[in-house]
Amino acid sequence: MSDVVFGRIGRGSAESLAKRAAQMGELKAGRFVVAVADEEEGGDEEGEGKGKRKIVGFAAWSEGVEKGEKVEGEKKGEGEEVKEEDKGNGWKESIESAGGNLKLFEDVFVRGDECMFGKCGDRPWIKLNILIIHPSYQRRGIGTMLLEEGLKIADERKTQVVLGASKYGLGLYKRYGFEELTVMDVDLEAYEGGEGLGRETHAIMWRRARG
Repeated sequence: MSDVVFGRIGRGSAESLAKRAAQMGELKAGRFVVAVADEEEGGDEEGEGKGKRKIVGFAAWSEGVEKGEKVEGEKKGEGEEVKEEDKGNGWKESIESAGGNLKLFEDVFVRGDECMFGKCGDRPWIKLNILIIHPSYQRRGIGTMLLEEGLKIADERKTQVVLGASKYGLGLYKRYGFEELTVMDVDLEAYEGGEGLGRETHAIMWRRARG
């Protein structure tokens, strides 16, 4: 599904990972965790690229605004107001430039955020926006390591955590205490760029604050 939303840019390639990272750069109050590997482990048969290091996975987290904090567009004082910015423009531009689908983004991810933050209420939260692993490095515990890094911070702060998950990540997230709030059944065929991809599920998940 993410390839349809954000654009198909050589799935699993270094270019794809770099593009996803750039799109995550639009996040505010964000935290990034990156996994790297030596090319010796995954270089080609002729040794091309050996001795270098490359990104093989990353996770991007963002933090919620606590109640009472100032946000963009709020009044600073009587007769003084911060200029309201057109939120989401950066995301829209990056999605469009990659050939992604804004309608699917709004139907799934924007709607998912509404569900997540409705559950969070006015309490602070941490959100896992994306966790992606290079296909050649999957099933090596990298995803678990990246998830644990973010959850460690959440637990230190006694903060709830939210995320959206495909069917492939459900087992991992449930093992770490996430609960399903709702599961969307998405017909990718109904969206431009999703032809021939069938249906996918997207689960909105929440993990209570610990500690």
